[in-house]
This record gives sequence, structure tokens and C-alpha cells, in this order.
Amino acid sequence: MTTFDDMEQAAIEESTTCAANDHLPSVTEQREKIAQKEQKAVSCLRLVLLAVLVVSAIVVSVVLYLYTSAKETNEFESQFESDSFKVFESLGLHLDLTLGAADSFVFKMISYAKASSNQFPFVTIPDFGVQAAKVLSSSAFFYMGTYIKVANDERVDWENYTSDATNTYWLEENIQQVQVDDPNYHGPIVDDEYSTSNFLFNYNDEFLPEVVPYNDTSNYYLPSFQHYPSVPDPYYPPYNWNAMGYPDYAVPFTHAMHTKTVTMTGVVNQAFDPNDEYQVYNAELLSAWAENYISTEEDPTEPYFELIYPMLNAVDKVQIDTSTVEPAVGVLSFAYYVRDLVRDILPPNSKGIVVVFQNTCDQVFTYQVDGAETTYMGIGDHHDPKYSHMGRTARLPDLSGQVAKVYTGLPLDTESCVYSVTVYPSQAMQDRYVTSKPIFLAVGAFVIFLFTSAVFLLYDLYVARRQQIVKHRAEASGAIVNSLFPEQVRNQLYEEHQPAQEHQQQPKTKLSSAAAGASDLTADSSTTTLSPTAGKPIADLFDSTSVFFADIVGFTSWSSSRTPIEVFELLEALYGAFDVIAKRRRVFKVETIGDCYVAVTGIPNPQADHAVIMVKFARDCLTRMRQVLQDLVGTLGAATLDLDMRAGVHSGPVTAGVLRGEKGRFQLFGDTVNTAARMESNGKAGMIHVSQATADELTKAGKSSWLKLRDEKITAKGKGEMQTYFVMMSPARTSIASTSGEAMALHSIDEPPAGNNAQVLDSINQGDEVYDEGMAESAVSSDDEALEPATVEV
Repeated sequence: MTTFDDMEQAAIEESTTCAANDHLPSVTEQREKIAQKEQKAVSCLRLVLLAVLVVSAIVVSVVLYLYTSAKETNEFESQFESDSFKVFESLGLHLDLTLGAADSFVFKMISYAKASSNQFPFVTIPDFGVQAAKVLSSSAFFYMGTYIKVANDERVDWENYTSDATNTYWLEENIQQVQVDDPNYHGPIVDDEYSTSNFLFNYNDEFLPEVVPYNDTSNYYLPSFQHYPSVPDPYYPPYNWNAMGYPDYAVPFTHAMHTKTVTMTGVVNQAFDPNDEYQVYNAELLSAWAENYISTEEDPTEPYFELIYPMLNAVDKVQIDTSTVEPAVGVLSFAYYVRDLVRDILPPNSKGIVVVFQNTCDQVFTYQVDGAETTYMGIGDHHDPKYSHMGRTARLPDLSGQVAKVYTGLPLDTESCVYSVTVYPSQAMQDRYVTSKPIFLAVGAFVIFLFTSAVFLLYDLYVARRQQIVKHRAEASGAIVNSLFPEQVRNQLYEEHQPAQEHQQQPKTKLSSAAAGASDLTADSSTTTLSPTAGKPIADLFDSTSVFFADIVGFTSWSSSRTPIEVFELLEALYGAFDVIAKRRRVFKVETIGDCYVAVTGIPNPQADHAVIMVKFARDCLTRMRQVLQDLVGTLGAATLDLDMRAGVHSGPVTAGVLRGEKGRFQLFGDTVNTAARMESNGKAGMIHVSQATADELTKAGKSSWLKLRDEKITAKGKGEMQTYFVMMSPARTSIASTSGEAMALHSIDEPPAGNNAQVLDSINQGDEVYDEGMAESAVSSDDEALEPATVEV
């Protein structure tokens, strides 16, 4: 007799075996892990691709920005180089033309004196005003005048010479004729009387004319004489002003005559030291004087200087040899606004050039050139310091004579007040070339990449969403397939849908030995037969199995008085509870046919104790059925308790597989199935009826004490007489909360009440129910059960 300790040890071993088997990954689980791994790889690849797109967007945007920005900067710098070259070239050419005009005029004066046999200083140039007007019209000068060298001993003769009207007629001629007809003259025409002076004079502290003392110790004088235009004043005589009395003029005049070079004065009408009252007063005075000679549209306060050209007595050579000619007989002075030096030297599209003038007289002032226009920026260097590194500098003497065959006169002075010019670009110029275009292009490229990334993400989102839908549908379909087929069969059916090469690489498992070339589980509805080339059947022979048939006793009568919904409610509750037990016991559910429940052990994986497992499963189902029926009394009526279950088990070999075709399903074939069905149909309500083969399996498993030989042999259809057994047992003591398929908690095994054995034996012989209500109500939670041996003789 099997003891309680033996059964407890068996339960522990079974639990350990089940737990170990639970940890063995199935093919489905392996595929799920592979799918998860691949999904993770896809997610990683998606992130990498997104990162690549973002990095590419940034790199392309930065490269595009740097390229276009560098291109604009190069264009800006190249344009500045071109403009600065044009400035220097134009200044040089302008100087050469201006100096050429001065040289030509001086040549005419000296030539006239020589031709008239007159000697300087006693020379009056006829048509001086007309000739001067032509020189001014072809140059940027606004005033020109002669300063004649008069020796100390020639002063009286000179004063007598200038008192003779025949020698000063040119003044009235300028006022009444030349200036009236000159279209380039914009000053006033003097109609009133004006004062003249036949004596050399200077201005006193009150700026009134005062005769130069005759006891003056000067070696010579430089009185002003012929000039153009002429704007005499009642208080300021138009000629005989002695320039030697003013250092600002005497120094450059004498320097020009001694060095025989064209000398530039410093700016004469600007107060570079605003704290110097003399500079301020003198600047205002000279600006007011110059205002009479320029257009009212011009600003007289802008800087101007004078160009001093020495008058040398040399007319016999084109190129003057300054080392051999006699000393200068005077100077010709040209007044020159600096703005006219840089006006009209650049094309209209060249704007924003800053020109800084600086001379060795410590004077600095700045102009901005915008094409043909100039803007005076004031005293000092006003260029933007950030462009200091781009400055281009040249001295005016170095610019003169750069163009061949233009100027053949005296050279520019390089010792006195020498001017240099520095050219800078400005922010205005840079803004014309260095624009916001690189930023817009970079942002545009980045936006395009972002848009591409967004489209990719949107596409990926829709693909992922579609894949989720497909996945959910596949999982739902898989769940249905999982409930219909063992795992090996499912795998084999799945393999048939894979490409041939992939299919050949799949490892073979149970039920796959004849799987090659199998057709679809659900064949095309237009084809109801398999092709001759469909392959071998999906089937295997299992030598050691136990088949279980169960039928609800009284179901036909009960269901005839119930609605279809109530019938389904009953069957779903019962079969759902059985399914939970089957999963716990590792029993494979084959199918349900009406009120018949079919299950098998030893399939799809071999189980050495298949008969023991199946008997335990049958016992659990009988016990659980009573509980489910009790729960359904409230909705289905008290008559539901009249239902019972008849169970039959037979052990032996079966062929299991799938008949491929439309609506194919997993089925069992063979005599074992038929015999199991006969065990059920010839059994008794509430009893587990087993065949001799099953009894032998239980005996080999040491469970012979569970068996009770049936008194009479049965006559089974197609089988003849058969000796069968009933399994003697106590009900499984379980606590199941509902019929929804929740897992059962099975715990310790208790010995059944001994007093129930007689009742069990009577039920076997009379075909009555095994369980009464008291037994069902006394059920408690247990991990396993005890199949009790029969102890009462029948």
C-alpha cells in the first residue's frame, strides 16, 4: 500500500520536474527572444540613423555656412583690394594731371616773359584770367594766384609798377569779363568800388592792411599779384599782400623755391588744436575767404590746402634739370579742397571706402568715399579699428608719376609737409558683401534635413504602427493557433511558409521528420485536395500516451430546456476550469466536441508517468466540476447540480498530426483513441474508468493501490469483452476562486475520511455518484492529491 510519505515525495518530485521543465525555453520563446533582440537592433539602428541625420544636418549647415561666409568674405576683401588700388591709381593720375596743368601754365608765363624781353618781377601776363579759368576747369583747383619774388632793392620799382593801371588792368578784366562768362565760376560778381594798394602790406592784429616798413631787413618779398578768380573787398586789397610776413605761407613758399619742388602746405582752414585760439580764428577766416570762390552747395569748412609750384626760368627743355636752372622768380599757388582729390575716382558700386589723410605737419583727417560722392568725417582718424589690419597706405609723392608719358614737370616735395593716404574698408562696405545669406542658407539646409528627419520619423511611426497592428493580429492569430496545435506542430507549419533555403536550415524536432514541403495550414479555398508534391504528412507516432475522454452525464436532457446562451455559459465555465487544470498538470487538450472533452498526455513531449498524470487530471476535473456547478446554480438553476461527468482513460500508442487542408486541426488517430472513447462510454457517472493498459502503467508507476477491478467485464463496440478498472480516490482538496481560468494553488495532501470508502465501493457497483455535497464543501487547498487504495472487499 502506498503510504502518505510516498505520495508526498512523488508530489515533490513532480513539482520539481515541472519547475525544471518550465525553465526550458521553447522554440516559441526562443523566437520571441530573437524577435525582441531584432526589435532592439532596429530601434538602435533607428536611433543611429536619426543621429546621423541630425549630425549630417549640423555638419552640412556648418560647412555651408563656413563656405558661403568665406566666399562672401573673399569677395569683400577682393573688392576692397580692387577699390584701394583704384583709389591710389586715381590719386596718382589726378595729381599728375593737376601738376601737368600747373607746369603748363608756369611754362607759358616764363615763355611770355622771355618773349616780351621783360624781366621778373616786372611782368604782367596778358589774358591771365582766361588762361587761369581754363586751367581751373580742367583741374580740381578753385583758386590760383602768383606770388612774385621782389628783392629788397626792387621794392620801390615794384610798387611803382603796380600803381600803373596798364599793369593792373587784369583785375577789372577778370571781374567784368572773365568771371561773368565763366560757367565754372560760382562766386559773387563785385560791382561796388573796392580798395587797392600800391604798397606792400601785411595785416595787423586787428586784421587791417598795414604797409610793410621800409626798414624791413628781408632779402626779398613775395607780394601777391595776378590771380583768378578775383573777389576784391573794400577793406582788403586784391594784390601786394606780402606772404613773407606769415610763416604759414613763407615757409612752404621759400621751401618750394629753394628745393625747386612742388610743395604742399598743411591744411589751412582747420583748427587741429581746438584749444589754440589762433588756429580757430584763422580756420574760420580762411573758410570764410574760400566761400567766395566755391558753389553754395559746397561746404567751405572742409579741409583745403595749397599746392605751391615754383616759377623757374627754364623753357628750353621738356624735362627740367633743377640743378642747372636759375633760382625761382616766384611761385604759383593753387588752392585745393581735399574732397576734390578723392571725388569721382570710384565706380558707383564701390561704396564705404574710408580714406585717412595724414601729413608730416601732424594733421590727420578722414573722408569716406561712396562711388562718386565724398563725405567728410572730421579731424582725426575715424576708420573702424576692426579693419586696421586691412589698411593700405601710400604717400602722395610715391603715387605721382606712376602713369607713363603724363607728367614731365617738377617733382613733388618729399621733405616738407608730406601727405600719406591710408585706405580702409568700412562696415557699410562689408555689409554689401558679407550678408545674412550664409545664415539663411545654413538654416535652410538644417530645416531641410530636419524636415527629412521628420518625414523619416513620421514614416517610421506609421511603419511601427502598422507593424504593431500586424504584431497584435499575429499574436491574436498565434494565440488561436497555440490553442489548437502543439508547439512542434506550430513550428513545423510555420517553417513550411519560409523560403526553401531557410526551411532547410531549421533544426528538426519531434513531429518534423516528415514536414519538408508541407502546404499551408489553411489551403486556398479553391483547392480542397493536396498536391502530389505537397510533401509527407505532418504526423508522428507516439508510443506511450494516455488518452482522456470525458462526457457530461445528463447534458442532453438539461440543454433541451435551456437557451443556447445558457448552454454556452455552462460549457465555457466547465471547459475553462478544465483548461486551467490541464495547463497545471501539463496535459495537452486536444478538442471538445459538444459535451465531450478530449485530452492526452505524452504528447507532444514524452512523459514517463503519462498515465499517473492523466488520472490525476481526471480526478481534478471531477472535483472542479462539482464546484463549478455549485457556482452556476444561481444563474442556471438548481437542476444544474444534477449534471455529472463520466471519464475514461486508455494508454497506448497514437498517431498525432494535422490533416493539411482547409480548416486543418491537430488530431489523434489509432486504436488507443477508440478504446479511450469506449472507456468513457462504458464508464459510470462521477467515476474514472480505465483500461487494462492504463492499469498496467499505474502499476508500473507503483500506483496499483489506486485501482479497483471492475466486477464485470464490459463489451466494447469493436473490441469485444474487456477487463477494466475504476480508480479509487478521494476528491482533490482545492480552493479555486473563480471559473475564469485562474491558476489553482495546490498544497499539502491529507488522508481522506475512512468512512467514505464503503460509499465509494457502493457507487462503483451501483453506478451512483462518488461525491456528495458534504465532500465537495470540505475541499481545502492542496498541492497534490492522494489516490486512496481500496480497503473494502466488494
